[in-house]
Amino acid sequence: MALVKQMLTRLFPMGWVAALGGIMIGILATRDAIGQGWEFLPVAGGFGGLITGKFFWWLLIVRRARYTIWRGIVAGVLTGVVGHYTTWYLVLLTAYISYQATGQPVSSLGEPPVDQLFGFIGAAGLTLWGLILFGWLMVPVGALSGAAIAALQHRRFAKPGASEPQTGGTA
Repeated sequence: MALVKQMLTRLFPMGWVAALGGIMIGILATRDAIGQGWEFLPVAGGFGGLITGKFFWWLLIVRRARYTIWRGIVAGVLTGVVGHYTTWYLVLLTAYISYQATGQPVSSLGEPPVDQLFGFIGAAGLTLWGLILFGWLMVPVGALSGAAIAALQHRRFAKPGASEPQTGGTA
């Protein structure tokens, strides 16, 4: 029960903020996209943000109960960068699964999608373009969101005697 409470109160805020950001960028990217097969991008963006946001928040902050602004910024930046990769891999994996299930390609060119193994490589290339086009927005927003959530959670969850949120160092 304590684990469920921890997940709901400590991991969810960053996960949901990152998911919302992924959905919004996915909608923005698909609005003017040329061709077919972009419909799943906002959903994948939401899941990619949720997964990476919760993972990096747990790894850098919750696991050691160090609710500092600096760690929040790092978690937000990593979420913004790695979330792009996770999103693109989910898009490619979904296209592959859809193609295997229906036999119908989902790309605008009408060719079969890459398989799940080559999807790792394809996601890296798409991530590069995604970061060029939208990283300038997602990475700073992730950093600011991480800092704000860390400051709020410091007040709520920091152990008694812990200092105020710090802007430098890893303490």
